[in-house]
Order: sequence, then structure tokens, then C-alpha cells
Amino acid sequence: MIAISTDEEGASKVKPFLKAHPMDYTQVIGDRSTSSAFVVDDSTLPVTLLIDKQGRIRFRHVGITKKEVLETEINQLLGE
Repeated sequence: MIAISTDEEGASKVKPFLKAHPMDYTQVIGDRSTSSAFVVDDSTLPVTLLIDKQGRIRFRHVGITKKEVLETEINQLLGE
């Protein structure tokens, strides 16, 4: 799992947030080209993308997604 932040303020905004809300997976800072590459815009955040072994986006969720939904989809991808 990788979280990509596209905040315009970059690390100056992201680092304090992560300090207050620790996460146990990789965090990176992206930019507009990152958003474009994954067809994500600011009006649809947060977005969760599940990408298969071939690098194809197989599932896309806009907004908060239930754990059960993600588990089902991840298990499906792992079974392929």
C-alpha cells in the first residue's frame, strides 16, 4: 500500500499531518503529473486505486471505502 499526497504545500503540510496521524505504510508526495497519471483530480479525493500485477487499475473508489469491500477486492486480485 502506498499513500500519495498531492497537497500543493508538499512536505511542509504533509509531515505535520503524518506526525499527528501515523500510518504503517509508505507515504510519498506527488504532484499534478502524479494525479494526471492516475486520472485523479482534487474534487474526487480521497481516491483508492487497486492495481493488479500487470499494473492495471482494476478497482477505483472515490471517498471512504469500507474495509470489507477492499478486502474482497484484494483477495480477488491475490487469487488471480
